[in-house]
Amino acid sequence: MLHKGGLSMAREINSNLILINAPAGSGKTTTIEKNIMRTLSEQPKSKILCITYTNRAAIELLARINNNSVKIQTIHSYINEFIKIYFTHEDVLNLYFEIYGAQIKSDIENIDKEPRLTEKNNRYKEKQSMEDEELSFDTVRNSIKKINYNELSFNSLYYGGLSHDDLLSFAKKVIIRFPVLKKRIVDKYDFIYIDEYQDTSSNVLDLFYDSVTTAGNKTKLYLLGDKMQQIYKNYDGKFEEELTEFDISQQLKTNYRTTTKIVNVLNKLYNDKKYIQEPCEKAVNNAQCKQPTIIITNDVHESLNDSNNNLSNALKLYVFNRARFKAMSAESLYAAVSGMEKYSAMSKHSAVEVLTKDAIDNPDELMRYLRLISDAIENFCDKKFGEVIQELKRHKIFNPSNLKINTHEDKIHFEIELNKLCAEYNDNAHTLKSFIEKMINMDILIPDKFISIFENEEYQNLLCVNILEYRNLKSDLKQPNVSTQHGVKGEGYDKVCFIAENSSNPSVKMYEFFELFSKNNINLTDFQKFYYDYVLKLEDLELELSCKFSKMKAPKFKTIEKFITEFLSKTREEMAGNIYFDFIYSEAYDKYFQKQKVSNALPCLKSTTIFGMLTAYRLFYVGCSRAKKELTVIIDENKIMTYKDTFVAKMKSVGFNVVGHQDLISTGSISRPLGRTL
Repeated sequence: MLHKGGLSMAREINSNLILINAPAGSGKTTTIEKNIMRTLSEQPKSKILCITYTNRAAIELLARINNNSVKIQTIHSYINEFIKIYFTHEDVLNLYFEIYGAQIKSDIENIDKEPRLTEKNNRYKEKQSMEDEELSFDTVRNSIKKINYNELSFNSLYYGGLSHDDLLSFAKKVIIRFPVLKKRIVDKYDFIYIDEYQDTSSNVLDLFYDSVTTAGNKTKLYLLGDKMQQIYKNYDGKFEEELTEFDISQQLKTNYRTTTKIVNVLNKLYNDKKYIQEPCEKAVNNAQCKQPTIIITNDVHESLNDSNNNLSNALKLYVFNRARFKAMSAESLYAAVSGMEKYSAMSKHSAVEVLTKDAIDNPDELMRYLRLISDAIENFCDKKFGEVIQELKRHKIFNPSNLKINTHEDKIHFEIELNKLCAEYNDNAHTLKSFIEKMINMDILIPDKFISIFENEEYQNLLCVNILEYRNLKSDLKQPNVSTQHGVKGEGYDKVCFIAENSSNPSVKMYEFFELFSKNNINLTDFQKFYYDYVLKLEDLELELSCKFSKMKAPKFKTIEKFITEFLSKTREEMAGNIYFDFIYSEAYDKYFQKQKVSNALPCLKSTTIFGMLTAYRLFYVGCSRAKKELTVIIDENKIMTYKDTFVAKMKSVGFNVVGHQDLISTGSISRPLGRTL
């Protein structure tokens, strides 16, 4: 396997590098807390840094650990704090323009070709009080005296603003250019913990790894997480070699959440001796625990609502796909977000993540602001005035003059303004944009928070969606017993019902995964390695040919057909006998070599199918792990008909009780009545 341009080879274990595998229900957060508190007890002068994946995780750890010797931050918060003191340095500014100068020049020079750029450039000139002057690269270059983290999902390059992703990538480039900064990281901390390492980008992992291993320091680096719980596209597999240097002896093997029978199912799904979990003693003694059940049905809705199945109070885990958004009357909202390039099926963040995440960790600015507004309205209607004011002050999208509650008159004014907000929010005549504009004109919202969104071409369709669709979405998300499967990481629930579904955005190929799983002996380690290896092959070829395959058309294909054919021929030879390659690609490769044309080449040159199946594997495992006592899985019979017998046999061997919901269900030539085990 090639990584970073070199051959994979055996590497020695470094005692300062520790990887703790922490499957669902194994008490990862408690382990971090105990490790840190034990260290402070034994080595009270220690300085500890703990990096979390989400703001919510940081808040939880801060509530548990209140010590001045411990720094708990999200990666963006930490990197910004660490690197920003160099953001006025001339050499760092030069690096900024070395990286982003070409894009800035292009935006200025193409002002007459794109209306969006005209508006953007005119607004810049207005802000710089240069309406009658010509905008040039030198003007922008000379005006930027400091780089900043703009806390947005897109750069604001004219102002030196770096987005979420570019803050991390730029910081890495600064540290590569000025390696002395590595020493500053390890000199400050004796222990560094990175939580949810499987969802952390390779850039970040590399930064800390390089700092600890090259600075000649005794700092210990801990990674905690579980590769089965990687359900976001942050990590790209380019840190796999380095992971082989980590000491993995401190695995968390006890599952404190689920019953023995569910733990047994999880072990067989994982299918890897290195990651076997054991139930805690309390679960072992639970003689009355129920066997996990799969219901095969040709009417999923009927099965969910049938009183005989007793699922009314179960936590229902859905894939939030287009059909589900249509059912909640929010299809245009979903379509608009799915149509944005940065939230397309194979992007870092999916449309569902943007639409369902709460305000504290939502990756999209507009959705985060709308969530804040709707949360404030709900709290206001519930007369939770203190919470409303606290949240509005913290996030700084509301006019601060409306939040001064020093006198009785201030309170009256505040209630008047919130009532206006409620009235406009509930006005079905509004689009998202007209609602925000009305609130800005009424001096309730601060305009600067929304200007960059209004200017961004990608947001135009989304801004035109009727506000009623957003209210429908918010209402549906409030249902207490419903969760998106991309939100499965979290606390356990006594009864869980997993509804097996496919989705295009996010890419979830659940039934393709079930067929692969039913017909083969697979495990996550091998499947994940195949995915990373295949993606790396495609990336190397794209780089070599200077061509993005996702945008390749017939004329371009003709010029590189020879290289594509050689690549596919060699890949097929190398991958012969690989169960993942044979299952996913063999037919596509056969079709290409029967007739070599662009439409036959493209299915061989994309990784979306692998990613969708791998995502389904993880979601199914983690969804099942959420159940404390009872687990039910709903399967659409129509989608497994071609491999139904194989599926039933495999799931029985895993530990499921498999039943049919309909009046008569046939397995082979045998018919069995409702509710009987298949």
